[in-house]
Amino acid sequence: MPYQRRRRTRYVIWGKLRLFVLILMGLAALAGLWWWLTQLGPRAVTVAVADEPRSGANGDSEVAALQKQLTDLRQAIAAEGASVDIVLLDEAVEKQRGLIEKLGARANQAEVRKLSELEGDRDSAVAVRTNQRIQKLDTEAMKSRDAGEIVTAEANWTEALRLQQQVNRSTATSALKNFVREGRFEQQRQELFAIPLAAEIAEAMSVSREAMDTEEWAEALAGLSTARELQLQLNVEFPRSRHAGLATLGEIERKIEALDAAGVAARVDEQEEAGDLAMTEQRFEEAVLAYEEARQTQLRLNREFNRSRFLSSPRVEQLEVRRQTASSVPLLAALRQEVDLIEGFLRRRETAIAATRIAEVAKRLEAVFEQLPKSEKLDPSMRLQLGFLDAQRDRLGDIQDAVYDRLRPLPGVSELQLFRTELPQSIYLQVMRVNPSRNPGRAFPVDSVNWFEAMSFCERLGWVMGWPVRLPTEDEFRVAVGEALRIDLRSGGETERTKSEEMASLAPNRAGFFDLLGNVAEWLAPRADQTGAWSVVAGGSFLDGSEVLRKVPSEVTQRSERARHIGFRVLVEIPAP
Repeated sequence: MPYQRRRRTRYVIWGKLRLFVLILMGLAALAGLWWWLTQLGPRAVTVAVADEPRSGANGDSEVAALQKQLTDLRQAIAAEGASVDIVLLDEAVEKQRGLIEKLGARANQAEVRKLSELEGDRDSAVAVRTNQRIQKLDTEAMKSRDAGEIVTAEANWTEALRLQQQVNRSTATSALKNFVREGRFEQQRQELFAIPLAAEIAEAMSVSREAMDTEEWAEALAGLSTARELQLQLNVEFPRSRHAGLATLGEIERKIEALDAAGVAARVDEQEEAGDLAMTEQRFEEAVLAYEEARQTQLRLNREFNRSRFLSSPRVEQLEVRRQTASSVPLLAALRQEVDLIEGFLRRRETAIAATRIAEVAKRLEAVFEQLPKSEKLDPSMRLQLGFLDAQRDRLGDIQDAVYDRLRPLPGVSELQLFRTELPQSIYLQVMRVNPSRNPGRAFPVDSVNWFEAMSFCERLGWVMGWPVRLPTEDEFRVAVGEALRIDLRSGGETERTKSEEMASLAPNRAGFFDLLGNVAEWLAPRADQTGAWSVVAGGSFLDGSEVLRKVPSEVTQRSERARHIGFRVLVEIPAP
């Protein structure tokens, strides 16, 4: 057969037998592994047992005698049952132990088990009587404790504890052991020693409470400190006593912390009161220091006594407000004086000097607002005034010139200077930087303003003038109109006009005022009986006819009303020189 064919034949046969061969090899490997494992570990040792001793040998005779005695003792123990004498059990234990010693290497496990059984029986019998003794000692200890005989109670529980430990560590049956009672005896012994300490702790706490009631803080703290030290000692030395515990210690420490916090809180109160007194006496620097000390003390209290009832973040904020207030008072007072000087320059029409001072004072005031924003003495109106004047300082002279050119004294009252025309849109635009008028033109009166906007203009113009500026009252308006009315009133008549005309295009009245009747109606100061929502509009407008205007009309209008036929004129109070 050719070589290639034989090779292919062997390959086919091997492919069919390979699985069977591999299985056989695996089984053989497992069998070898099993045999190897059986050879591991301890092996049985065959001990040659000697023949029964012959009666002639001394050692064998003694063994035979011990075996005979043990047989008799076992029979006696079995006969006595539960009432077996401990002496008999002790004798049996000693005999069995002696037998094992005599047998030496020949002693088998059965003899050892017999010794263990005898020892267990002996210990159980002893435990029964010991438990009776333990119960009696426990009862006597309780009576002594209740009678206040601490030494006797301690001695009884100490003995009971010793006996209980003896039983628990013996080979007596588990039913005769009591580990819970062993722990109770230890606890009751510690309780006896802890009672005096607990009494001292209670006394120290009582002294502390009485001292706190009378606000004797040092004595109260001393009492609490004593109680803490005693409780620490009790917890370390008598941890199983019912008086021991971290909770009690924690409560004492919280009281100490609260007392410490009370002292710190009292210090905060003292410092704050010192600041209030300094403020009253206008010693502002001292007030600032006192308030800052109080604030820092409160911060320390919050940080170090975070469980105290005196913990208070709002108090810190309040003290900071007071500190900033005290700091701002002298600064604001100085700025107020500067503002008064500026107003004097403006009243004297020294606008260039005023403008220089305004820039400086406005900057200083802004610094106060930025550095002391919580001060209760900050004056927003002064800030608004200086801010407005600072923005207008290049136009102060122009505004004053335009206003003074239009002022006329009210008949009979020279210190009251009334605009001779309705307020021009040009001046309103200079002051307010806006022009709400729906009939625009520099020569036309401002219109479409409500009462609030007119009052805001008066306030700002007053800042520029340095004099009070306001809306005229109804009586002042009628005084300006006078008794002799002109015929050529600015009325709509038959033409049904729809807008205002240029100011001062007609001749003035005898007092020198233009357009008091007609053109645009004018906002006035409210009457005394009017509420905050209403005011007076007087003089009529281009919407009214001549007959209506001759009656000097006035009507009550909502202050929020904004109409194209309503404007206003202002009155400046300039005292006579």
